[in-house]
This record gives sequence, C-alpha cells and structure tokens, in this order.
Amino acid sequence: HRPAAIGSAASAVQLAPALARQGAKVTLFQRTANYITERGNHVYGRRTRALLRRFPWLMGVWRQFIFQRLDTLVYPIVRRASGFGRLVRGRVLKGMRRRVRDPGLQAALTPSYALGCKRMLISDDFYPALDRGEVRLFASAVERIEGNTILAANGERCDADVLVFATGYDIGAQLRALPVSGRDGRVLQEEWAEIAEAHRGTAVAGFPNYWILTGPNTGVGTTSVIFMIETHVDYIVRAMARAGSGTIEVRPEAQARYNADIQARLAETVWTTGGCDSWYKRPDGRIETLYPGNAADFRRMLKHVQTEEYALTPA
Repeated sequence: HRPAAIGSAASAVQLAPALARQGAKVTLFQRTANYITERGNHVYGRRTRALLRRFPWLMGVWRQFIFQRLDTLVYPIVRRASGFGRLVRGRVLKGMRRRVRDPGLQAALTPSYALGCKRMLISDDFYPALDRGEVRLFASAVERIEGNTILAANGERCDADVLVFATGYDIGAQLRALPVSGRDGRVLQEEWAEIAEAHRGTAVAGFPNYWILTGPNTGVGTTSVIFMIETHVDYIVRAMARAGSGTIEVRPEAQARYNADIQARLAETVWTTGGCDSWYKRPDGRIETLYPGNAADFRRMLKHVQTEEYALTPA
C-alpha cells in the first residue's frame, strides 16, 4: 500500500510512524509546522520501585511535584512576549535539529509562530521516522484529489492507495451537542448559537440548577483537565448545598462580568497574539476553549461560592 496522511498535528505524529513500522512508505501533507518535544518517558528502576513500595506516601509527593512543575513552568510560555517562552522555543528547535539531519527538512519543520500558540506535541518517533526517510514530508496544503492522485497547493503531487485524514475535530461541538431546556422556554443550543459562555465555566444564566463540566473556557494549557473537572465538582457540590432543596441560578450580570474578564485576560496570551490559527480559536478569533490562567489559579478562583452572584429561590 501507498498511504498518505493529510495533517501534521497530534494524530498525525502518532499514526505516521505507526504506519511506517508496518513497512509502508508514508507521505504526509503538512500545512503548518508544529513544535514537537520528546516524551521523556522512562522506566522506574528497581530501587525506586522498592522505595515507593516501602513508603507509599512518596507517590503522592512525586505526583504533586510533577503537577507543580508543569503548572508553574509551562504557564509562563502562554504569556504574551514571554522571554521564558522564547528560551524554551530555542531548546525545542534544538532538539528537532538533533533528530532531523537534513537542513531542508529542518526548515520545513520550523514553525513561524510563537511557542504555545498551537498545541505543543509530544513524540519520540515522528522526527526519527522523517530522518530515516520512512515518512516523506510535503510541506504544503492539499489543493485537490483526483482519483488516486493528491495535488498539493505548491504544485507537488503524489499517488496513494490509502488516504488518512488527520485533520482534527470540532472541539466546540461538544458544548452544543445536547438539547438543554431552561427557564422561560430557553434552549441552550440557541443561547450558544453565536457565543458559548458560562459563569466560572459551569453555570449558565436562565438555566437554574444546571451545571456543566468541561464547559466554556475550562481547558488548561499546563496540566490535566481531570484536575479542572475535580475542582468544578467540589465547587458545584458546595453551591448545591447553599441552595438546599430550592433552586440556584447565576445572575446574568455576574456571568457577563466574569466572561468579559476572561476574554480580556485571554487577549494577553500567546493563544491570541502568537501569530497562528489553531483549534483553540473560532474563525473570528474568540477563544471558548481555554482558561487564561493555570490550574492553581483556577482552583483559587473556585475556592469560595460567591452567593451574591446567584439568585437562590427556596423550595
């Protein structure tokens, strides 16, 4: 078979080397280069495993260290005009040039936008597969497909028997996937037809006793979204306890103030100013996916339920 893949981001850097390991010569169409860093995975040694078995509490300490390292060191990268971001960018590109020897490939794999503007990828085998010639890179978008021939926007062409679309997915679609009915005949899909927003990422004005997990602007660029979900669950339980058997609904003015602040903070991040198009942003540039702070800031923001932000109605 002669497989070809359209796309060069998270799914592509996994599937291309995997196809190559099956003996296929893979052609990859890359519209935009990505920053790719090594996984850094390792096997815990015998002594380390014995130590963790003897003192299980050390696993919690180690996990917290990993969390704090990511949340503290990665977050400065997303700040606009970050010197730390430029430093890390240099290290990431140096790693790429170490694993890819061809100067032409190096140039094609060097992004023209700021580190962090698009999702940074993690792979140990994508660059080596390119370097060995197992994956052939076309640094161009696809213009059209005619039969078994793929024509690139830069005039190049290749023949393929199998075509893999590694072109991503609509991350915002999940916000509008389910029909939710609210007060006074409101429908959430209609409310969010133009702009999807929630108060503190979880409550929506006009929808009493309705709470969302992984709602608008709750993605984090530093660590696991599971932390964000757990933080929201704690907040929701405390808010429900305040309401008792009655209803609780966020006030529209509180929701508007919160989202105005979120968008103002996002305007100061590399996601907005880094010079790229990404799935983080809508076509008009608005970001409905990411939270502008790190995970620790998110937890501080949800530490207390501000009852003045809600209308409580007894049962």
